[in-house]
Amino acid sequence: MDSHNQRLLGNTHPPDWVNPEPAQRYNLVVLVRKGDDKILGATIVASHAGDMISEITLAMVGGLGLKTLSQVVHPYPTQAEAIKKVADNYSRSVLLQAS
Repeated sequence: MDSHNQRLLGNTHPPDWVNPEPAQRYNLVVLVRKGDDKILGATIVASHAGDMISEITLAMVGGLGLKTLSQVVHPYPTQAEAIKKVADNYSRSVLLQAS
């Protein structure tokens, strides 16, 4: 790697960088219609909640449900991973009801 690329890498990922530990719990509530995965609304109480709510509103406007959100690859460790966890919990509950 040449010195130019080393400088670029140093600017984007400083050598002393340590990834933060993800929180064990987030305050995220997604309302869905009974018997459906359609998202009716959501509340997020967390730092950077504004960064997370846009994904929910996009899904609502686009008519995407929690099943689709559970298939999205979310960056980890970030707070956006909480959206995937909510969607996965919904999918799990549907599977349990069907069995």
